[in-house]
Amino acid sequence: MGCGIVEKKFGSTQIDTLALFQIGGNRVLNTNDCPFELASHTIMANHLHELNIDLLLVGYAGAGPYPQCFEFDTEEEKLIAANGKEQQFINQAIKYIELIKPTSFAPFAGTYMLGSRLSSLTKFRGVPSVLDATTYLNNAVSSISNGIYLERFDTYDCEAQSLKKSEDKFALTRDEYVSEISKRPLDYDNDYWDDGELGDLIAAAYKRFMAKAEEINFISKTNLVIRSDKFAFQLNTNGQAEEIEVTKDLSEPFVRIDVDHNLLHRLLRGPRFAHWNNAEIGSHLKYLRKPNTFERGLYHCLCFLHA
Repeated sequence: MGCGIVEKKFGSTQIDTLALFQIGGNRVLNTNDCPFELASHTIMANHLHELNIDLLLVGYAGAGPYPQCFEFDTEEEKLIAANGKEQQFINQAIKYIELIKPTSFAPFAGTYMLGSRLSSLTKFRGVPSVLDATTYLNNAVSSISNGIYLERFDTYDCEAQSLKKSEDKFALTRDEYVSEISKRPLDYDNDYWDDGELGDLIAAAYKRFMAKAEEINFISKTNLVIRSDKFAFQLNTNGQAEEIEVTKDLSEPFVRIDVDHNLLHRLLRGPRFAHWNNAEIGSHLKYLRKPNTFERGLYHCLCFLHA
């Protein structure tokens, strides 16, 4: 079931879902990628919090670009933001556990590594290890539920409430793996595109962007600036999209997104080549946001900015 309610309340359409699995008397609820403030409405409307949930699969980390892809004055400020994000998602997991009151819960779906020249950003993602997240949550909700530390290929029997650990081992240590993937090129590094096509691509992409904004009734005064080292354009929800100088001074409010020029071509062509959401999750986009406020609808419409 969809994790959000009507678009007009939140200014965006939620494309993620939560799922309830039932077999016999056992129930597993998966809430991964569902913001609590949205999903809690769905949970209560469907009375899921009144069921006896045996295992809650709950996210403990965010896969977005903040703060590793945002500009900060100092590295210390970025680390402070990363720690704040880590606590934010841990607190969200606690809210889920307190609402659902499952017999057991398992933090999951938060571990991935950034590769190639992006690997140095990993430490700023604001994501604890699964073990640290499970330990913290166990201490916080010990009177409500029991945390299960699931690693790759582990098996948990809901009926017997027993955990079977996998005997598989990784061939490389974490540091060895990061060192290996940091040397690899990115898929778009050797692309060649015709810059003469950018004007038509932007015009077609902007129509799709505006169609989605109108569909979800999203209006914003924020200018969205997309910039590579060779090209820049600016758009908003007031019916304007125009090419601008790469070095142009911007007036607030704005969100500037810096992107590799080859990747920009792929993104404007559409999901068969690249998609904004995947590029964002993979930390391929760099942001400057003034003021530093998050508009959910704006980023949702960005996903439709392609020809």
